[in-house]
Amino acid sequence: DRPGIHNFCASLGGMYRSPHWAGAFEGHLKTILAKNNDRLVRCMASMAMASVVQLSVDRHAEAEQLFEKFRVDFDGSQEYNGQPVERTLFDSAEQRVTAMRFTPINLPAPEIIGIDLQGQPMKLSDYRGKVVVVSFWASWCFPCMKMVPHERELAARLADKPFAIVGVNGDQDEAAAATAVEKFEIPWRSFRDQRPGQKLISDEWTAFYPTVLLIDHKGIIRQRWTGSPPLTVLDQRIEELIDAVASEQSTTQDAE
Repeated sequence: DRPGIHNFCASLGGMYRSPHWAGAFEGHLKTILAKNNDRLVRCMASMAMASVVQLSVDRHAEAEQLFEKFRVDFDGSQEYNGQPVERTLFDSAEQRVTAMRFTPINLPAPEIIGIDLQGQPMKLSDYRGKVVVVSFWASWCFPCMKMVPHERELAARLADKPFAIVGVNGDQDEAAAATAVEKFEIPWRSFRDQRPGQKLISDEWTAFYPTVLLIDHKGIIRQRWTGSPPLTVLDQRIEELIDAVASEQSTTQDAE
């Protein structure tokens, strides 16, 4: 019930996402919301609760409702010491809901039509039939580049499987992107985020850097991470979806 506990709430879920371990503290947030009457604490705890719930793939509808409730309860109009924070989180909640509605879990991924870093035409649907990791990255994004060695290892290990990595590169400087591809030995293709006469892909998908989406072989979004995903979880989910492809093919062959 202390006013200062808003710092704890902020560590569990702020503007962009909750850390992977935050789910263990959902009960703490419920207790704080039941006992604490400080507006800033309740603001931070409510945002953290929605963010923690969003971590669970099967609770996105609940998370969306919590973000919407947050925007009703904490619209940034009340003057108090936490008003600037509340206004910032209000905008963040809107972005989170927009992203969830544009790329909803267990529904088809929106198409991306653009050009790759070499200026060649490219479509996301070209990869239908494969399990796809869509990775929003940029050379200036430290967490993005930190993921590259693992992504490269995945691409090599699963080269003979129905699997692909598709990048969306946010470098405005094309030379910087090309240098990063060469330096970090990135073998997969990436869309240019910028498209002449169109919205940025990252704006359309409400994607920060990094953002990672996992799409199954039928083009259905199975998971979305804002920020770097836990690599063991990413690997496990990829393996599960690849196994599902093999199982489906086996069933089809048996039927024939």
